[in-house]
This record gives sequence, C-alpha cells and structure tokens, in this order.
Amino acid sequence: MPLSINQFAHRQSKSGFTLIETLVALFVLSLGLLAVLMVFPFISKQLNLAEQTTQASFLAQAKIENLISQPYEQVAIGQTNENSLPGNFATFKRLVTITYVDADLNPAQNDTGLKKIVVTVTSASQPTLNYQLVTLITSR
Repeated sequence: MPLSINQFAHRQSKSGFTLIETLVALFVLSLGLLAVLMVFPFISKQLNLAEQTTQASFLAQAKIENLISQPYEQVAIGQTNENSLPGNFATFKRLVTITYVDADLNPAQNDTGLKKIVVTVTSASQPTLNYQLVTLITSR
C-alpha cells in the first residue's frame, strides 16, 4: 500500500534529531568541556607546588646529611641563612638553626652532648612553601 505524503512526512520527523535537540546537546557538552578546562589551571598549580616541595625536601635532606657527616664538635651552634643556592635552586632559601638541647629536647645554654638541627627551606616562587626538617646529633 503506497504511503501518502502526509504519512511519509510524519514517519521521517520521528527518525532523527531536531535542530533544538542538537543545540541543547551541544550546549550541555560545551558546559561539561568548560568545567573540565577550568580544572586544568588548578591541577597545574598543584603539580608545581608538589615539584617545589620535593625539591625543598631534597635541599633540606642534603643539608642535614652534610651536617651529620661532620664530627659533633665541628657542627657550630647558631643560625645560617643561605639566600642563594646554586644551579636550579636559585629561587630557594635555606635557614639552618643549630641549638643545644637537653634530654627532654628543651633548649639548653651549655653543651649537653645533644644538638638540635632545624633546616627550613622556602621558595620565592611558592610563597606558601615552608618545608622544615629537624634532626638531632649526639656527641656519644
């Protein structure tokens, strides 16, 4: 049985997407894509902070290892501020504080045979970064 023009047009309109449906779908996809793209700067910032923190921990650990490799008597009490570090670490600053402490780790005025070493690393490119590493060395 042949189809009339009216029936043919009615069948065709149900088989595809209308222009409105297509535009709504594109709008929804665009919003999703925009949301994903807005996350990228945040992720980039977090990755940079993680990299800077790793480098700061490396710098602190290297200084600690250098100090504990020396004889106890040669590790001088006081504070050292390193404002310019070599190579790729030029944006970092390292503050080293060495003090006498007693057996309860309270500050002491005289040598008790125990020194506390605090290494603090900061970065000019990441003002929120303040990495601190603490260790003790003993004369015995």
